[in-house]
Amino acid sequence: MLDSLAATELLAQLLNATGDCSDTSFRILGLTMAQASLLVFLCFSLSLVALLRRQPART
Repeated sequence: MLDSLAATELLAQLLNATGDCSDTSFRILGLTMAQASLLVFLCFSLSLVALLRRQPART
């Protein structure tokens, strides 16, 4: 793709959205993109809560 297209054409193709948000053909580990995003968000949130709940070390 990089060899056959000019940089502006390549950028236009990369940024051109189809608008079909109901398409769930793209999967990550068997999860749809929305499900995988939710899982990552929950993991980050739980990690943040765990870090904030830790007590500072006493000296």
